[in-house]
Amino acid sequence: MRFLAHDLLEGRAPGTRGGRLAAEYLASQFAVAGALPAGEKGTYFQEVPLVSVRVRAGAILRIRGGRGGEPIDLVWLEDFVGIPGAREAGEVSLSAPLVFVGSGGFGSESAADPPGAAKIQGKVVVAFAEPPPGRREKGSPGGKSSGRLSWRQKLEAARRAGAAGTLLIHSEEASGYPWEAVRATWGREAVGLEEDARTGLRFAGWLSWEAGQRLLTRAGHSAEALWKLESTQKPLRLPLKLEIQMHIPLVTRRLRSANAVAMIPGSAPERRQETVVFLAHWDHLGTRAEGEDRVYNGAVDNATGCAALLELARLWASLEKEPARTALFLAVTAGEPVEAGSRWYVRHPLMPLEKTRLLLSFDSLLPVGVPASVAVAGPADAGVWAQIRDAARRLRLPIESGSGQDNGFCASPYWFVQAGVAAYRVRMGARLAGRRDSAGAALWRSYLSRDYHRPTDEFHADWDCAALARIVEFAFLAGRMAADLP
Repeated sequence: MRFLAHDLLEGRAPGTRGGRLAAEYLASQFAVAGALPAGEKGTYFQEVPLVSVRVRAGAILRIRGGRGGEPIDLVWLEDFVGIPGAREAGEVSLSAPLVFVGSGGFGSESAADPPGAAKIQGKVVVAFAEPPPGRREKGSPGGKSSGRLSWRQKLEAARRAGAAGTLLIHSEEASGYPWEAVRATWGREAVGLEEDARTGLRFAGWLSWEAGQRLLTRAGHSAEALWKLESTQKPLRLPLKLEIQMHIPLVTRRLRSANAVAMIPGSAPERRQETVVFLAHWDHLGTRAEGEDRVYNGAVDNATGCAALLELARLWASLEKEPARTALFLAVTAGEPVEAGSRWYVRHPLMPLEKTRLLLSFDSLLPVGVPASVAVAGPADAGVWAQIRDAARRLRLPIESGSGQDNGFCASPYWFVQAGVAAYRVRMGARLAGRRDSAGAALWRSYLSRDYHRPTDEFHADWDCAALARIVEFAFLAGRMAADLP
């Protein structure tokens, strides 16, 4: 963690010297651990072709219509941020009506043709980025999903429905992190897959809460009233009788980065093509142009996940009896913000996806003590869920209520779930041994509000890494069971 989060790696942005150093370091450590190269041409690397898009000065987002006279002009970085689609040469120009949707307003997120798509096609979709706080469905682990979509699912559903773009209204209350973190993530040079540059949304944007209030008020609605309605009513599709006019000048460039991939082959020849996958993204946000501290070190996000990945490789290689199935260790590039490295691997797998028995992903593991529970987000209806529960039971590490159904918030595993893989994100739970109830949740909220996607996410020599060790122990046991059981 200390090395990956060092200033010398300059924030580990894809396509930079620091990013290349991070990938090379992970490959070298896989080799030291005893894991074999599983990338292309006998290497530890899978090349990922990327395109970056940077918004130039002069970006305009104007809202016309509704109540009032003069149009509303929104300011880049202050009021809105986002990723423009690089379909036009040097700019994105867009004029389209706006439609408001709730968290479930696209219909089933897995549907090829979402219900209500005709009301969304060609329009810019406005939505709250996250469900209202405290309204996410509770229940037993593996409970039924509420049907509300995460921001990630909203973007994908809008794209499938033929929307021209999105404007997701950010709420610090619901997300736990401030607008500054959104701006650092979505207001910088954005990196995505080159093959998606002409097929995605023309603009995937975010609004600050204040800008979202202004927009909805102009349409004759109260943001607070819609917020309450969002948590109690069926999915919404509400025309706003507003039109957006957008002109965003761009600078685009192609760059290359790589996933670092290693494996330890299974001992059973007939099962060697079947895999248990451990995944973490190695990249972070790079550097910023201003400020006393300009490096986004990404110590928690996600040097911790990479450290867990390396330790799992070392543990797996140390087993006297190799499990029947192959273990694959996948450190992906361009996880911030749209998981491009994971999406590339799903489309170009190095091992058969249909033979992937289990995938466990690690992203932002807080080094804060010994967890007394674990959060496991992913498809609770998969057959391997029983083995995950068994591993937790053996370690006396309860799976938190409701965590099994929450696959909309899985980050990288989301794309694997869409491809039919039993993929899960693993994190420490809300409870810490010897601490008051929900101490872990309070520490997580503190991290989000103070350090998430900020230069202050730095390594500290006095970290208590017992939490990481416990999560690795759980993941190792669950992965080993999945690798050996019929």
